[in-house]
Amino acid sequence: MLVKDIPYFVKFTFLDASRDDGCYSIADRETLKFVKHRASGESIGSLTIGNKIYFDGETDNLTFEITDICIQHIVDNLELLKYGIDGDDCTSISGNPKTWLFKILIRMKLIK
Repeated sequence: MLVKDIPYFVKFTFLDASRDDGCYSIADRETLKFVKHRASGESIGSLTIGNKIYFDGETDNLTFEITDICIQHIVDNLELLKYGIDGDDCTSISGNPKTWLFKILIRMKLIK
């Protein structure tokens, strides 16, 4: 079974809190493929602190360094994830929205 065919996914939120437009929230595997390692140009298959990434297709082609990775919102009832405000999330989600199981918050900083 392909991941794209599963009705659930993990929500990935990439956050650079120092920038007004520094938030990317991704809800499906197909969109996640546009997040790439700067060194190889390959889509991410794993992330560690210190990795340098970019978002393929962005006109400014900025490079970000991963500074922190946090797993959030691990619950027994997925309905709980539909309510409330998450200060570490974006105002919109990229990709085909699916019910998400939990969130992985990736904090990053712009490399100049």
